[in-house]
Amino acid sequence: VKRIVPLLDGLEAKSFRRTLHLAFNYLKGEDVTEEQFAAAGPVLEDIQTLFTGLFLILRAALRARTPEDTVQADLTALKIPTQCIQDIAALLRSSRDLLQDTSEKNKLGFPKLKNLRWRVDVTISTTSSLRVMKPYILMQMTLSDGSIRSF
Repeated sequence: VKRIVPLLDGLEAKSFRRTLHLAFNYLKGEDVTEEQFAAAGPVLEDIQTLFTGLFLILRAALRARTPEDTVQADLTALKIPTQCIQDIAALLRSSRDLLQDTSEKNKLGFPKLKNLRWRVDVTISTTSSLRVMKPYILMQMTLSDGSIRSF
């Protein structure tokens, strides 16, 4: 994120806004093409660095559910230009719910336990012994991804 600060000083507002919208669309789950990067600004490497920094800023603000004024104060502390801070804050203000819903849908994690069935069987006797009295515990888990595990 610190690498984008020097890039913002000489960057046009139009290029910044295009790159910010690319990061926004990527957070929504859309793919970003090389042509979109090329259309965002003159120096492709700088636009890609800016895109990465903006993506990290937006993602961190959404994950931590950081209030807008705290995001603005943190970006000011990083010495990001005021116009850029206002654009980021306006995007977060207008699209926070949409982005949080999208991030919840795309969140990776382990499957959750949906159902657990268990049973205790006791072997009382076998053909070779009269009194065995050996318990067996059978368990069956149904997970949220639909898989069933027995042990």
